[in-house]
Amino acid sequence: MAEAENHQPERCSHDTEGDRASLDGSMGSGTGSSGNQCRPISNTAVGNQSGIVSTERSDEVLIKDGWTENDITAVQQATGLSTWAILNAWIAGLTGDQMVAAVEGNDRSSLAILINSGSTSGTPADKAWTNDAYLVPQEQQVGPVVQKDAAPIVTMGKILSCDVAIEQISGDQLLLWDGDKLEKGSTVRFEDQTYAAAKLHRSLAEALYLPDCIHAFGGIQKLFTKLCDVFSEHGTEKGISPRLAGATLGTWVSKCLPGPLIINLIGPPGAETTVLGLLMCVCRRALKLADPSMHHLASLPAGCNPTLVLDRPSERTLKQLVAAAGNPGMYFLSRGRLFDLRWPIIVCTRTPVSVPAVRVPLLPVNGLRRLTNMNAELIADFFQPKLLWYRLMQHQSVADSQFDAPREFCPEARTVGRVLGAAVEGAPDIQVSIMESLRSDDLQHKSQQSQAPAAGVVEVLLTLCHNKEAVTTVGQIALFANNLLKVRQENMELSPRAVGDVLRQELGLSPRRRSHGYELGLDLGSKRRVHHLASDYGVLEPVVDCALCQEVSGQAPPSGA
Repeated sequence: MAEAENHQPERCSHDTEGDRASLDGSMGSGTGSSGNQCRPISNTAVGNQSGIVSTERSDEVLIKDGWTENDITAVQQATGLSTWAILNAWIAGLTGDQMVAAVEGNDRSSLAILINSGSTSGTPADKAWTNDAYLVPQEQQVGPVVQKDAAPIVTMGKILSCDVAIEQISGDQLLLWDGDKLEKGSTVRFEDQTYAAAKLHRSLAEALYLPDCIHAFGGIQKLFTKLCDVFSEHGTEKGISPRLAGATLGTWVSKCLPGPLIINLIGPPGAETTVLGLLMCVCRRALKLADPSMHHLASLPAGCNPTLVLDRPSERTLKQLVAAAGNPGMYFLSRGRLFDLRWPIIVCTRTPVSVPAVRVPLLPVNGLRRLTNMNAELIADFFQPKLLWYRLMQHQSVADSQFDAPREFCPEARTVGRVLGAAVEGAPDIQVSIMESLRSDDLQHKSQQSQAPAAGVVEVLLTLCHNKEAVTTVGQIALFANNLLKVRQENMELSPRAVGDVLRQELGLSPRRRSHGYELGLDLGSKRRVHHLASDYGVLEPVVDCALCQEVSGQAPPSGA
């Protein structure tokens, strides 16, 4: 294993994970004929005083949730559990197979769940649960169940503090980096807490690329250059490669970024094949799913935090995932548990998505170098161990980043710039190259916005501000805006009502009703907002004697006049 570089991030806490969720939708017992999915429990379940869900007939609730009578009987015979205990272990996230394995294999983390569910009745003597297995049978209990040690926390990865991180690699092994040395094992321990590697369902283990080792990456500049080269070698435009390389690094530290990381591959179906294949090789835990629901994503193992790959998803799915990815501190609720789904997203669409994203316009299929399976494997084997080391070494620097994109960027480009710039914190030359890569997007955004009705309204308001008007009416704004549109030969006319909607809904300005119509005051605060809007819409042409123009354009410090 390569030695760590002499870089240790400062102390802070980030990258919190959601609670544990079941790994798969296996059959309730593994012996019945139906494939039971791990779904929300039936509405007939109610809570008792101990907080454990109870029902009048536990077996009825299990059957409503997809179990068969044969499933229930098989688990009872194999484990000695009552239907009450099976129900509560099911609610806690265990499948029937996992309940049997817990008893037969003395799986300590799963046994802890069974204990908390109150599973006590009819345990066979040869499978009696003793103190060593965490449980004293109920008939022998005098007080509450006492655990000898805290149950291990099952996770695929977790940043515990600024210089301590856990990451699962292949072979059900965990790496613990404490800022000084690495520890490897199926379980690792930090501050009196044991962490265990998640037991992945075979299908998930095959879908995810987990590196089997870790390598020093030789410095951010070297790693970034190699990523740019591999994208360029496979037909990506050189101006696009820096943003793709920055986005790739961002997937490895996504929860430390200041905003959502969304990579939008734009083009007709099939055009994304090569670029998407490369991203699947180098992004952290890329997982391609067909229009997943939020509940499906919540069933992934704790700490999985994949890079979601969506090929032309439904509008509803995309909106939900973008909302979850873009709001730090926002959680998704599923079966009484909170999940943090702020994961990187790669989305393939024919036209650009309507949210800030790293846009990648795709070349025709015949203009791209084909990525063979052998090449893909070689690329993944080369980059993934280095990128894992990048995550362990750089996560705190990324979390502490104060990088900001150029002030002249429109809001969309500036948001993306902040994210990609933070992902390569500590490498100012790379930050500059990524900003240059985004400059074409900024110009495109501004061009599109300048043709929108809102841009014409902002341009009128800016002129009124420079004319030192203290108040105007919505009707007057509509008249001036329509004159402007006629001069530009735009086949459009705005009514006062339409202008009022633009002011309120798009520009955040609030005209007030007066006897002569709706009136908009242009005090200092409103004028400052109009100048910022003009900059955002690309219609700001600074006037020499206007302090607000100088302030917003960055040519002078903020002015109070």
